[in-house]
Amino acid sequence: DYDDAERDHGITIYTKEAHFTWKDTSVNIIDTPGHVDFSSEMERALQVLDLAVVVISGQDGVQSHTETIWKCLQEYHVPAVFFVNKMDIAHATEDDLLADLRRHCSDSIIDLRHSDEEELALVNEQMLEAVTEGRTVTEEMIRRAVHHREMYPVLFGSALKHQGTEELLDLLDRFSEEKNYPEAFGARVYKISSDEKGTRLTHVRITGGTLKARQKISAEDKADQIRIYNGRNYTAVSEVRAGMTCVLTGIVHAESGDGLGFEENMFKPMLKPFMHYRLNYPDNIDLLSLLSTVRALAAEDPQLNIHIDPDTNEISIGLMGDMQMEILARRIMDRCGIPVSFDEGEIFCYETIAEPVNGAGHFEPLRHYAEVHVRLEPLPEGSGIEVDSEVSGDVLSSAWQRTILAALAGSEHYGVLTGSPLTDVRIVLTAGRGHLKHTEGGDFREAALRAVRQALKKAECILLEPYYRFVLTLPREYLSRALYELETRHAETAVEDGGDEDELWTSEDTDTQYAGAMEDGWDGILIEEETEDETEDETEEIDSGIMWDESVQIANDDAYYADDKEYSAETEPETTAATELETAAGSEIIPQSETAVETEQDIDILTQSDMGLEAEEDTETEIHTEIKAETESETEIEAETESETEIETETESETEFEVQTESETQYPAQRFTASEDGVLIIVNAPESAFPEGTTMT
Repeated sequence: DYDDAERDHGITIYTKEAHFTWKDTSVNIIDTPGHVDFSSEMERALQVLDLAVVVISGQDGVQSHTETIWKCLQEYHVPAVFFVNKMDIAHATEDDLLADLRRHCSDSIIDLRHSDEEELALVNEQMLEAVTEGRTVTEEMIRRAVHHREMYPVLFGSALKHQGTEELLDLLDRFSEEKNYPEAFGARVYKISSDEKGTRLTHVRITGGTLKARQKISAEDKADQIRIYNGRNYTAVSEVRAGMTCVLTGIVHAESGDGLGFEENMFKPMLKPFMHYRLNYPDNIDLLSLLSTVRALAAEDPQLNIHIDPDTNEISIGLMGDMQMEILARRIMDRCGIPVSFDEGEIFCYETIAEPVNGAGHFEPLRHYAEVHVRLEPLPEGSGIEVDSEVSGDVLSSAWQRTILAALAGSEHYGVLTGSPLTDVRIVLTAGRGHLKHTEGGDFREAALRAVRQALKKAECILLEPYYRFVLTLPREYLSRALYELETRHAETAVEDGGDEDELWTSEDTDTQYAGAMEDGWDGILIEEETEDETEDETEEIDSGIMWDESVQIANDDAYYADDKEYSAETEPETTAATELETAAGSEIIPQSETAVETEQDIDILTQSDMGLEAEEDTETEIHTEIKAETESETEIEAETESETEIETETESETEFEVQTESETQYPAQRFTASEDGVLIIVNAPESAFPEGTTMT
């Protein structure tokens, strides 16, 4: 790690390569980040690995992000070896850490130093047969089991004190597998970067044949130079062979995940940011330089989902967390000298369509003419955007068809509901017409984009919103309280027996808001006012909130997209609960100042000492939950009740709500929120502060 930001924070931020030989094995290492904010950098490297070495801290054991990485390894079918580091200062024993790995990752993780034949017999039928027949389990059997992901060796040591490192290298030498590569040239791109001079670098793994310097790779690109990097230093070579990783210059049209030669484009990331932020920059700057820098960063990291509004030059960027935000601002400053910052961010949504729909686009300014007809078809989840043509070459020339398809494939398409990116749609060219004299390539591009837009305005559109899945670990005596809090937020739960720990999986109804007992500042009393459908009586419930100790952990925190309600571009949006309350009570709508779900794993939880309780460190329970990430469109309201309780807003350093009684005693309110279920108030106050007859629970 030679980058200044990496040295300042003491973490790996960028993927880097190293090469060495150990005994008879040539090892190509790709060092990837372990921080959750840079997960996309790690995931892009998984597509070219033969084997992954997963480094676990002996002090911390399996963390939430470890489980996320493990899921990625399973998705990409990458064999793995575990190395538990920092054992010289770890408090847990090797047996405890091995049990932790097996509980959270796989039962097939085996310490080969202390394994017996009975343990190996459980790996696969071949080993079972060898043990039952009295034969020895050979290293060849173990090697095949490792590469078929039937077992995962684990080693313990300390990299700082060189304990266990030679054993790890010996294990790589023992269990390395010779591959038979095809003779035809093939390569997989796993990273795009640039050097100190701004030269574009394409990082590839050669998957077949050989590649020579200045060899033509495609009709548009050739490998001007081949570099073998070790950290920041490199050696230029004239040829690389299958199995090696290298860096190419001169490749300008390839992106991360693309295939070269016989390889096809196939990379579809699992991990995506679900928050996007507007980039703030000073006035009177070199905007062209900033836009050029941002576009270069977008090419290096496609998961940033950078969108530049052509009319306003507003820049929107998808980010995973605060650390990535800080590093990105630093990179922009280093490259173009422009200081930037980010706004509070919004939830990142997608849009798709429910049924096929046709659209037509015309482009007819003076001395220009083009007409394009398209059909939009819905695709399965995760398909992205596909383009195709069903037009005969007799109707529209192949050259014009290629121009139209290139324009459709290379453009960003946005929905008509919220302006979110369009996904899971096939765009089919059905007809086209031009003029022999007045039609140019750009005319067809404009007409094609207008046809897609016209089709979307006619379509039955669907908004895809992100959901957040996580795991809570808490003392068993608080399980009922946790279940109650989740059920009040319409979460669907299922408890699984995990031995000493129970696992509770939940997912929240899309029609309700996440009131979030895990938000900062929930140190008080919940008052929920509900309006019954059958009667006019209003009831109030007081709830002490959810109380967890500091052992709460968050894990399995990955975001995915699910179908929400169906929306029509031709219908007006329904009146929200907050709007109805405002109309009924004449109250003022106050924008919410923070979102309900944070992008980082760390969540502030009430400690039991806050509520005057003592924690008991016995059996713990894991709660797995999916929560809908709420946007900042959720509102906070200010209202007056029929009782003598009044809530006032202060206009000092921040907005504050107060509860007043007859004795004029005032208590600050933490939150005052309108939802479809009623009104939610959080305050710190004694019973005397509330109207007579209020039920205290």
